[in-house]
Amino acid sequence: MLAGKHQRADYRSTFADGQTRFVQLQYVPDVDRGNSVVGYFATAVDISEVVRKTNQLELIMDSTPALIAYADRGEYLRFMNRTGERWHGQPKSTLLDKPLSDVVPPDYYQAAKPMIDAVHHTGKPQQAVLRWAGDDGVARWINTRWVPDFGADGEVVGHFVIGSDISETIRKTNELAVITNNLPGFIGYVDAAERYRWVNQTAEKWLGRPASEVIGKTLSEVLLPEHYDRLRPRVLAVLAGMPQTWEYDVPYPDGSRRWLEARLIPDFDPDQNVRGYFGLVLDITERRELHQQLAQAQKMEAVGQLTAGVAHDFNNLLGVMLGNLDLARLALADRPREAGMIGRAIEAAEKGGNLTQRLLSFSRRQTLLTRDCDVNELVRGMSELLDHALGISITVKSILADDLWVAFVDPAQLENAIINLALNAKDAMPNGGALTIETSNIELDAAAAARHDDAQPGDYVKIEINDTGTGMPPEVASHVFEPFFTTKDVGKGTGLGLSMVYGFVKQSGGHITLASTEGRGTTISLHLPRKQVSAAHEP
Repeated sequence: MLAGKHQRADYRSTFADGQTRFVQLQYVPDVDRGNSVVGYFATAVDISEVVRKTNQLELIMDSTPALIAYADRGEYLRFMNRTGERWHGQPKSTLLDKPLSDVVPPDYYQAAKPMIDAVHHTGKPQQAVLRWAGDDGVARWINTRWVPDFGADGEVVGHFVIGSDISETIRKTNELAVITNNLPGFIGYVDAAERYRWVNQTAEKWLGRPASEVIGKTLSEVLLPEHYDRLRPRVLAVLAGMPQTWEYDVPYPDGSRRWLEARLIPDFDPDQNVRGYFGLVLDITERRELHQQLAQAQKMEAVGQLTAGVAHDFNNLLGVMLGNLDLARLALADRPREAGMIGRAIEAAEKGGNLTQRLLSFSRRQTLLTRDCDVNELVRGMSELLDHALGISITVKSILADDLWVAFVDPAQLENAIINLALNAKDAMPNGGALTIETSNIELDAAAAARHDDAQPGDYVKIEINDTGTGMPPEVASHVFEPFFTTKDVGKGTGLGLSMVYGFVKQSGGHITLASTEGRGTTISLHLPRKQVSAAHEP
């Protein structure tokens, strides 16, 4: 008091009533007219409740998993909770009253300094996610918020710091990003204003631009006008809270069309207002093609069963007819005119027999004499026959693989199949052209086999027959293997040539494919089973 200054002290004391209290004593000097201290006034205030609440507050702050700290205007650390101690790896007694630049990790401080300066100069809170590598050896991602502390005069006298460890959230977010970026579909989020807020890497590929050029832009700014016009009714519906699922086709620059399946799911806020939607778009072109192939295979199987029944019944009828016609011809041997009429009837019946044989071939009911077959040798042996059958206006070329596997097939039926395909190619090249027969080995794994009509994984000898004819539109190509289907004029074809080839290949354990383009020609590929060899003798 002799110095003439106010003094304050806090004491913890036990009073006569047995209660322990915290008391704050204040001493105020009493001076005379000469400004000399002649005594002092003393006041005592019970601050036990304030101390209790302060201790409770410190307990709460020490128990929170977030870092809580306070630094003054000069950036000296004045307070820090126990989470801060743990992150620093040392007690706060060694950290308090030191500059922040000496306390926090250097990289963190360098990134945080602009935020701290902004708080002190603008008086506005700041927030950022920064990396923290503390002395405890753990690297963390911290969502940090700096809040200004104002003095009595309204000036910023320091700032509070609140930091939350969001490392686990970021890890899971990164894992989710890895998953979504590797999914083969377009995934994105669009807000209620129809602006993209997030897209995955597949979406970047489909849109042909990086996410940085998509995020923040509206659907109409990103999509083609015709695509946006088709999409907008669905967008309006999902923004009204109704999920949307539909399929549609999209033209590609190369002229092809891809089928897509889209799902739009509304995103509701806590008040059940739609704030945007999640979008998932999958390319289902291959799936649709597989479904169509399955439907075609089932249809061909059903037609084959029906054809087999008809052919057997027809064969029985022809057997009776031929037997009776033979007896009639013998009985009328001395009457030439009548015998000739019966002979022509027998010839017609025999042609009917050939027709039923073709039907049985399609339905896979014919008898096959399968054996080892050198396909290259078979094709070479047919060269003269093909030249004669196709004429001089069509050039026949063979490209035969040197290391071709041995096929297990009926050679006679394979010759018939090649002749049938060559004659069909001739009809498609009325003004001449080229026919190419190429052999090769092909291995089909499960994935490759699934892309073919009813094919099984394995090794095959492939015979590819290509012509430079008129080709076929898709609606014709999809029916060419069906019995009695033909584009020829009435009386110029039975429509059984390709169906017979189809049945023979299927019955042999192989499969057949067709690719045709109008004006460019047709390629038919026969995949015949390879001769089975043991591992010890396999070349």
